[in-house]
Amino acid sequence: MKAHEKIILSTMMPKNLFDKLKEIIKEKHKPYNQELAGNIVREEGFAEHAHIFQDFFSNMIQMYDPFTTAYIPGLLKRRSQREGDKVKLILKNMWVNYMKQYEFNPIHQHNGCFSFIIFVKVPFKIEEMHKIAPGVHSNLNNAGGVTFFHQGSERPDEFFTEELYFPDERWEGKVLIFPASLFHSVYPFYGTEETRITVSGNIYLDLVQ
Repeated sequence: MKAHEKIILSTMMPKNLFDKLKEIIKEKHKPYNQELAGNIVREEGFAEHAHIFQDFFSNMIQMYDPFTTAYIPGLLKRRSQREGDKVKLILKNMWVNYMKQYEFNPIHQHNGCFSFIIFVKVPFKIEEMHKIAPGVHSNLNNAGGVTFFHQGSERPDEFFTEELYFPDERWEGKVLIFPASLFHSVYPFYGTEETRITVSGNIYLDLVQ
């Protein structure tokens, strides 16, 4: 797949499922920082609830052609399996990030085959936050942004390209699904003491016996 081809799925989580997610994260869960790259004080894991969201993510991924045609055959080949083998997508872990202003997620990638970000609460409008961000006079005012990094294969100048998203309060309930191997980062935000809440997880490919 070429660097410029879109491989990130943006969709909305159904309201009943999103409401369930918000109820789950109201509970106190075990710290998950040691498993994550985030420079974030509060991160909690809740793998025991992952099965509730299994069908939603499995269905989304299998319906989205760039994922199934570009990634699943290659994954099967690397695991010495045939394209005709039956496989299932399993959501094995989930965690919640409670990000405060100035905190950030450095460039990293995930385990598994596919990953996602669910935007539960984003306490700012991007236009207003950018007015007070340190980069307000920069030509790259990326505060609050989520960046995915693509590696090209055809020309040297395509080796490293960025796909940038600017989630804000209008994104609550939105989901980004992407290949787990895709490097990404989250820039810090500014100007509010409120918490930005996101939920992520990793989806693995298992062979149906």
